[in-house]
Amino acid sequence: MVSLAPAQLLLGCIVLLSLNTDIEVFTQAYGFVELFCGYGWTSAVMRSHNVHTASFDIELGNPPEGKQNNMDLTTPAGFGLALVTLLNCKFDNFLTLVGLCCKSYVTISSGTHKREPWNPLGDCSIDMVALGNKLTSVTVLLLMMVSALNGAWLLEQPRSSRLQGHPRIRQLWHAVPRVYESAWWMMLYGSITPKRHIAWSNARTVKVLDLGRLLREVKERMSSKVRKSSKTYRNRRGGKSFVGTRHLRATQTYPPRFAMRIAKYYDRFCFKREALWSTTDTSNLTAKQIFDRMPWDEDGWDDAGLKDLFLYLRGAKGLELGDWRPYFPTNI
Repeated sequence: MVSLAPAQLLLGCIVLLSLNTDIEVFTQAYGFVELFCGYGWTSAVMRSHNVHTASFDIELGNPPEGKQNNMDLTTPAGFGLALVTLLNCKFDNFLTLVGLCCKSYVTISSGTHKREPWNPLGDCSIDMVALGNKLTSVTVLLLMMVSALNGAWLLEQPRSSRLQGHPRIRQLWHAVPRVYESAWWMMLYGSITPKRHIAWSNARTVKVLDLGRLLREVKERMSSKVRKSSKTYRNRRGGKSFVGTRHLRATQTYPPRFAMRIAKYYDRFCFKREALWSTTDTSNLTAKQIFDRMPWDEDGWDDAGLKDLFLYLRGAKGLELGDWRPYFPTNI
């Protein structure tokens, strides 16, 4: 049994992908990647602006019986495909938009997920919460990869989300020199609900998403279109509880005007971003030397399924290890 450091595991996954003759990497094909894209309005708008785009959503996958859904980021197939896609992005010139699934983070589900500042992981015995935690860990690793490739990323949530208290999110915040924050009213983009949203990014351009205050006259002008996405009631203990209405699902899709805003400032996102901190100069080292010098850390990112991804790629068809074979055991 051989133990590899998490940094070695992630780099090892990249090397395994590059050594697989069935997979293309480093083609610099994509300028925009959207994770959890839903109906894909933003992806469609970016394509209309001639930006080569890759879109991910579990609903887009249609795996044969017995096969993994390669659009499910919690599976090695989905995690691996997302990693391949990022490795095929334009170095120094791409944007990744992530609308991470929020149902295990927002206030309306607080009675179920039980996330609090002192318990950011919530009740992990609940499947929804465990799934949310794994998706968060995978997303953080992917966003770190975006930063390492000098790309820009944008992570969006409803304003009531407790995502930023998650330990992996805090780890991401400390991995880049600076994280910028912006909040806005989605109604100003034509949404049927006022709904306040928030986003974090390694690009200061995220500030342009804030269109200002939601003035009374705006709400009145759109009153005929406004629909409440949730309502409150008193539970059996007399406390306030929330329940979603039939209009809640519609708020999970970005309005077309929001997508157009992203497209309008796409170039600014790409060029005004912060890269990962680098503490060592590896310019004169070979890939094997870099791999050997990766620091050891007892945190194996098991919560993201990183070892599962490594073993999945290690056993993939088309893999030609050559003189890399001693570095890649079949067991870790």
